[in-house]
Amino acid sequence: MCPLDYKYVAFPMNASNLHWVLGILTHASDLLVEHNPNGAIRTSLLILNSIHGYNPPDLGVRYLDFICLLSFKKPMHCGALSKVKLFKPEGELNAGESLSEFWLSSKVAQARDNLRALVDRAGIVRAASHTFHSG
Repeated sequence: MCPLDYKYVAFPMNASNLHWVLGILTHASDLLVEHNPNGAIRTSLLILNSIHGYNPPDLGVRYLDFICLLSFKKPMHCGALSKVKLFKPEGELNAGESLSEFWLSSKVAQARDNLRALVDRAGIVRAASHTFHSG
């Protein structure tokens, strides 16, 4: 199995030097011919970056190269990577709010808790699936 065999794939990636960002692919399996013979690509890539306004110019290209590596050389649809929708949301600061205040606010804490719960549930489902398939 390769990571693109799944519907959702979350992975960290080095944006530049020591700064890391989180990438979340939705409908990742749409990129592979074996899972999606029709070829309709619904794949989206959400890039979560903790530094407001920091956007290396080649980050989107680097992520697409990384997605190719995640395919483990399984056949992808021709031109599939060009159809991946890229989303790079920027957090918006309130007037007078510092970046550290923004990241410590309750709305960000809630988003982190929701993401942590989603990752935990995905781990439980994956473990249960592995146990079921292992006998």
